[in-house]
Amino acid sequence: PGLVKEFVRQYPYIKYIQHKKNRGKGAAVKTGMYKASGEYLIFTDADDTYTPDHIMQVVQNLKAGREIVIACRHGQGKQRTEGESHWRGWQGKAFNLLVRMLLLPGIKDSQCGLKGFSRPAAAQIFSRQKTQGFAFDVELLALARHLHLQVSEIKVAGIDCQGSTVSHLLAPLSMMLDLIRIKLA
Repeated sequence: PGLVKEFVRQYPYIKYIQHKKNRGKGAAVKTGMYKASGEYLIFTDADDTYTPDHIMQVVQNLKAGREIVIACRHGQGKQRTEGESHWRGWQGKAFNLLVRMLLLPGIKDSQCGLKGFSRPAAAQIFSRQKTQGFAFDVELLALARHLHLQVSEIKVAGIDCQGSTVSHLLAPLSMMLDLIRIKLA
């Protein structure tokens, strides 16, 4: 928080928002989207997996009239991102396959942490979003489909960030439960 607060002092267009209690990534992104200003709203993971060039690709696609632009990871060979462990890569591919089978046929990478929205699309989706955990990405895309919004994928070659604190056992279980809730809704 100290580094972010320093950026806020130097750059007044940066906003610092904090939940008093950790409510999950989905809740944090939703809050950020509600507080964001501008014609295009973009979120990305904070671990340097995606570069400013990747973000500019999203912006260019939004400026070209796309309603929603999501990044799709592709790395070297069979990896989704450069440097990703085999276990994490397998887990991600298996989850994405399940998501495609249950909810989002045709979406190759629902969990990629770089997504952009036109302001009208964001308003429609985030006002309906309920999932607070990691599967919120799936809900966003399922809502987009339900609302007949256009979702475009762009390929990016990200770099895996070491040191993730996400549980490799609990997070997938929680995401599975969220998938069931999203499917039932």
